[in-house]
Amino acid sequence: MLMLMGSLAGCATTYSYSLSPEQIARVRGTALPEYELVGEQNIVAFNSAVEATSELRYEAAAGEFSRLISVFEKAGAGRRAAEATFWLAYCYEKLHRPADAKVFYSRCLRKYPGTAGADQAARRLNRFPAIEGPRPLPVGP
Repeated sequence: MLMLMGSLAGCATTYSYSLSPEQIARVRGTALPEYELVGEQNIVAFNSAVEATSELRYEAAAGEFSRLISVFEKAGAGRRAAEATFWLAYCYEKLHRPADAKVFYSRCLRKYPGTAGADQAARRLNRFPAIEGPRPLPVGP
């Protein structure tokens, strides 16, 4: 509860208002802590998915990153959504799904420009081979 003190015509008056955390953050001009936006359990899930990636469990990590992207987007946590999108693309790359990887690297760049996730996606995408159709077999003698 936020208490506001004021004086009116020499009298001290106390006004009591109940404000939500979002309203208090707006008044202060600050962003809410990340865990309040997306929920601590989703931050833990994100960190677990990154750990699964480091353990080469790409399929499990991809499923979790895919779920978390929509959670982060709905909460307005763009930085986290960008990171989850990057990691999803990375998992697809490691799962030998280059078309999916390229789609999500590109989406990360388009939807979240200027974020660390987009910067990482740009670096991966620049090193990514062009996705083409099947190559013809060489015709030999």
